Amino acid sequence: MNDCFRIFLAEDDPDDQYLLKLAFEETAVTSQIDCFENGKLLYEALRELGPVDARPHLILLDLNLPVWDGKRTLGLIKKNPSMNSIPVVVYTTSRSQTDVDEVYSLGANSYIVKPAKYQTLLENVDVLTRYWFRLVRFSKNQKLY
Repeated sequence: MNDCFRIFLAEDDPDDQYLLKLAFEETAVTSQIDCFENGKLLYEALRELGPVDARPHLILLDLNLPVWDGKRTLGLIKKNPSMNSIPVVVYTTSRSQTDVDEVYSLGANSYIVKPAKYQTLLENVDVLTRYWFRLVRFSKNQKLY
């Protein structure tokens, strides 16, 4: 198991950023979360990292973002050969089946609806970290930073 996992979070709501960071701090998995307020900033940060240098182990992507929304950002990430192996979990308020279907067709690895209660958020983050950071094996291209 890796010592520290890097997460890129594309979320424009500062309260959601704070709550997610707090929830991840309460898990037994050490992680660093880099926040981006829109999809364009996230994508540019990924491009600057290069193919393997300090890549995130996981991207949490809101759909309703300014500048570039989550769908556009997801599509660009999954079309880029140097980024497309990074797991992307869509994390959004949308319960629309159309959104679910569309993001999976764009290459999303998972779709999670944001919970209304903090306790449920803690449970979701616990399951998320156990799955992605304890169970899943990453490609040799997913280097630690």
